[in-house]
Amino acid sequence: MTSPSAEVLRERLADASDEIAGFRETLRSANGNGLDEATRSDALDYAANVVRDVDRITQIEKTSDPQRNRLRRDAEDLAEAITGRGDKAREQALAEFRDDRDQRVHPLDFLRTSLKSYDLSRVIKHGSSNSLWDLELENGTRIPLGTSVQIQEFKKVKGALLSAGRVMRRFTASEFDKVTEAFALVAETEDTVASENEETAGWLASFIADRGGQKVKLGDADTLRNLLRDPDDLALFRDEQDRIYLRLPKLSVHVTRVIGQRTTSRDLAARLSRLGFKKKQLGARDGDETLKARFWRSPPNFDVEGAA
Repeated sequence: MTSPSAEVLRERLADASDEIAGFRETLRSANGNGLDEATRSDALDYAANVVRDVDRITQIEKTSDPQRNRLRRDAEDLAEAITGRGDKAREQALAEFRDDRDQRVHPLDFLRTSLKSYDLSRVIKHGSSNSLWDLELENGTRIPLGTSVQIQEFKKVKGALLSAGRVMRRFTASEFDKVTEAFALVAETEDTVASENEETAGWLASFIADRGGQKVKLGDADTLRNLLRDPDDLALFRDEQDRIYLRLPKLSVHVTRVIGQRTTSRDLAARLSRLGFKKKQLGARDGDETLKARFWRSPPNFDVEGAA
């Protein structure tokens, strides 16, 4: 059975917001008595279908749409409200949150004050693992905060805000734990466009298209010497076994400047490792000098399209 097209999925999702609102109203009208079995089943099935359709269209279009992401969260919230999971624990944590002075306050208000960003609209967490975090202001501007590790460090968050022209109040390390806790409590998750491997494969495909990926005979001494005299001139090539060799710094520049995605050399190295790439140092004698350069090398007969 063929998968539905993006056009079919868009048609399915066109009225999803109203449908979810209708189920929520029915749930409220039940006054805590729950839904009858048929309605409950229909609502849960509908919520699951919305989540699945949003994920499918996101993979097809290779782009993340904020409205669809919000629709997906609404569907998940509906399912949790029906089954009684998630909402109660979250509401209790929000209600019991106290700031570093032990005063009860809503965590988003605490962040607005602590970060001196009174126009803070929401905190965004990209993906459920290896997450990147942003602050979104009321005018739609986003301030990148970094990784899940970096948002736990006062200096990292302070630096991110300074880059946006904002100065936050000072915290001790123990006091800043409350800021991290507040981030976690109010964060809205935006699912990644595709799996990490799919995304990395897409980056590689773009890099190959940009660089050409010409074949190089590494067994030929003169060819190898010419390559190693200035390895960045040929930052991507294939050898006789159709293995890809690439220079990590050049790939990093391509991803950030050409594709427009945030990444680091450490993140790229981890991503390449998961696709089977390994570090490989090439060397050759050039008179009295030894030429060396480090590359990342794929498995033999590497197929970018099939890598994900």
